[in-house]
Amino acid sequence: MKKNASLFEKYRICAGSYNFEESEKILASCPQEYITPEICLNRAILLLLIDNEYSFEYIEQLYLKAIELNPNYADAHYELGKFYDVVMDDSQKSIKYLTIARQILLQQLGAVEEGIQDCIDYNPDKDFPFPSNFDAIQKRIFEKTDFCCDSMYSHLLGGDVAISYIKKYREYGIKVLDGGTSVQVLHYCPWCGSKLPESLRDEWFNTLRDMGYENPLDDDVPISYCSDLWWKDKQQYDK
Repeated sequence: MKKNASLFEKYRICAGSYNFEESEKILASCPQEYITPEICLNRAILLLLIDNEYSFEYIEQLYLKAIELNPNYADAHYELGKFYDVVMDDSQKSIKYLTIARQILLQQLGAVEEGIQDCIDYNPDKDFPFPSNFDAIQKRIFEKTDFCCDSMYSHLLGGDVAISYIKKYREYGIKVLDGGTSVQVLHYCPWCGSKLPESLRDEWFNTLRDMGYENPLDDDVPISYCSDLWWKDKQQYDK
């Protein structure tokens, strides 16, 4: 698996810097068994960003190949849905894949299992494909096994102290009470004293910029990067 991950990393760097020629060389020398859903999706996105001789039908097949390799790949469904909407002007297929992406992500986040289905009702004309309170849903969904102790888990869930956990950055902090969103990063748990994992904030920004997103906070980034799914998937992928 690590060889596979290393290949994707090389391809991602080339794709992120719009080095199309080099990225094509990597794919040409790559055995088919090492072609991953991530490579298929990133190549499709790259081809849409640069001038090339490939047709939209070929790009469509790359999206579909990513989904074939990993049917639960929410990003692939989401990006294909946007592709059908913006490029192919096919609203029916767009709605189909955006809906699947939403269902996959909500299931991965545990919304249904946590019994908060009533929180994920949405108006498709207003906030499709995700509900307007999607951020609130994510904040409410914490897996107890993700945290060092019961006190950390219960205080984050209850919101009764000025401690925060930003899932997409894997970052613990104490809120700065200045009316803004600043936090003082924590390196140890205030209750049990355990060392907390290092923040992935810099990696989050660097990874997205390598993928071609110049302003990750403002750009329409892949949906897994809106939660902890991107780094959890990467951890499993690198094993």
